[in-house]
Amino acid sequence: MHTLGMPDSKDSKEDLLRARPWQILGILPTAMLLGVLTGVLTNVINAWLSPLYFTAQFPAWQGNSDFQVWLLALAQGALEGVANGTGVGLVLMFGLGFMSKLRCPLQLAVKVQMRIIAISLIFGCIFGFNAIVIALFVPQFYDLFLGLPAGLLQKLKFAWVSGSIIGFPIGAMVGTVNGLMAFALQWKMLMKQIQE
Repeated sequence: MHTLGMPDSKDSKEDLLRARPWQILGILPTAMLLGVLTGVLTNVINAWLSPLYFTAQFPAWQGNSDFQVWLLALAQGALEGVANGTGVGLVLMFGLGFMSKLRCPLQLAVKVQMRIIAISLIFGCIFGFNAIVIALFVPQFYDLFLGLPAGLLQKLKFAWVSGSIIGFPIGAMVGTVNGLMAFALQWKMLMKQIQE
């Protein structure tokens, strides 16, 4: 197996040299779908942890039960996910299409997208943890923006959600750059192997 997960046979190497414009176009809807799934999944967890965060962010949601806030947060996660997925998908579609001269198979593009999601989730966790530290040691920082709820556990949950939500899109941007760079290096090595 090569580094890109393609079989190492002569037929598969030659197959990589053909153009795949429809698969390149498939990167965008795939990224949108993965964005929706990621947005919903992260908001399932965040809204379960701190429905209070969402009612603070969206005053129109106040007065709803925790379950209703959770459902609204799922819809919000899907909306934000499709927006993020569209942005990442467009960058990947043009970037991978250009670097591979329209030869990138969709399965390789999905691997790049999964890398971006993993980096995004890591950033969400790092930012969530940092927000907890800030809430514990510098709670005045939160008073400038949203304010923290009463009770230590509620404060920590609220801080985690606020930090992780900031971290996810930053991670997606960093992950997109990282994914494109890693793909460029791997694609260059693969093309070099094919030409040998």
